[in-house]
Amino acid sequence: MDKNTANTPPSSSSFNLDEAAFFLGGSIPQSNFSYFAQFEFFQDGGSTLEQANAIYTGGRANSSYFVKAGEMHMQEGEGTRAAMFYNLFPDPSLTLTNVDPLNFTLDQHPVGADVGYTWASPYFKQVFAVSAKVTNGLNADGSEILMNSTKNSKDVWLDADYWFGPDGGVTFMTYYGTKDQIQNQGTPDEFTYRPTIRRYGVFGNYLFFDKLDVLGGYLRSRDDWQAAADGITTSYTSNGYRGEVDYYLKTGFALMGRFDRLNQTIAGQPTVHTEAWGVGGEKALTQLGNVVLRATYNHERDTDPASGLSTIDKLFKIDVRLMW
Repeated sequence: MDKNTANTPPSSSSFNLDEAAFFLGGSIPQSNFSYFAQFEFFQDGGSTLEQANAIYTGGRANSSYFVKAGEMHMQEGEGTRAAMFYNLFPDPSLTLTNVDPLNFTLDQHPVGADVGYTWASPYFKQVFAVSAKVTNGLNADGSEILMNSTKNSKDVWLDADYWFGPDGGVTFMTYYGTKDQIQNQGTPDEFTYRPTIRRYGVFGNYLFFDKLDVLGGYLRSRDDWQAAADGITTSYTSNGYRGEVDYYLKTGFALMGRFDRLNQTIAGQPTVHTEAWGVGGEKALTQLGNVVLRATYNHERDTDPASGLSTIDKLFKIDVRLMW
């Protein structure tokens, strides 16, 4: 059920095919090479190749490295659950997926290269991993640059993860890049420029009593901002916070709740706040866990830092995931 708060909502409820995806992966026999691909047959009204890459892995179980090239997700959350896009809710955390006034988001899957190293102590009581990506980045409209582009600079992503036992861990991430921006689009004052994009984040989680998973994180954004063609370059800043609790009543049955808040400022303008909170539960309907029933409610209040206008979205959703 989808409730739209606009003056003329198209519908208050609907039944939809939300997503259909095909995954392909495996290793090449008698080699260190493997491959992975994800094709979205249906998502947001269309279809797209989400990921397609080849991986080379070397080393030992407690000291290994990898090299990956192709189309891949920018933020995969290799470390803690708090930094991952995929979670118990239907959609990722707002803190990770927010689209800023420059049409930039970490929820992207550009073409690039990724290298990483993982070290583990005896019995894997402690694990440390680092990875770095260099990618094409985003087009002016916020879409991923896949092949041809006039943008000749690359974007860089660094990720460091530390696990202490099976119960918890900490992730640090940072992003530095540029993108073309069309400002005041469709008006006589339209112009383009190339702002620098920066992200710095820390995330962590800990599992208490093998049942209560507590997740939290902070993401700092600081991007170039130019309001007029002949104006000075200032900055857009954002401080995003996320918190979540997942309680596993028993195997295959979980309850969850989360809260996200973004404090966003364009230099010279008031600080605005965007908030989202959600609650839900999900239960596996089969012993294998390949059929999952989920019900969630999400309340989101978005405020545009450029105009100051706010919109409210309320979504109650029941979905069934089928995996085979």
